[in-house]
Amino acid sequence: MTRFIKGGEDDTEASCRRVMLNEYLDGREDRRGCEEEEEKCDVCNEMMGLNEEEMMEDAVQEKERRSSMQDERGLNLMKRQEYDSQQHERLSIRVGRNKQKREESEEAEELSRELEKMKGLCPMCTENES
Repeated sequence: MTRFIKGGEDDTEASCRRVMLNEYLDGREDRRGCEEEEEKCDVCNEMMGLNEEEMMEDAVQEKERRSSMQDERGLNLMKRQEYDSQQHERLSIRVGRNKQKREESEEAEELSRELEKMKGLCPMCTENES
């Protein structure tokens, strides 16, 4: 157990904790380190140059990167929604102007027809007849 806690025979030799556990519990002596499908133990991580601090920093940086990407997506979504809202507003204004022009044109056409009917008539006489 002392060998497991120290991570090897002495302070100069580092050995995978799983190798020591397998030797002690299962009698398996062919193991050389953490296997690919397993999460690396602290000794193997240190041997690979990835100590716990670096792993935490990497995890934090990855989280920040993902958060930044989500913020960008959110910002892009907000910009898109604002753009769509502005486009809708412009369309509404254009439709309103077209409607107003059409109504004014219809009024002018109606006035023109009325004036055509009154052509050659005395306005005072026509007023008394109505």
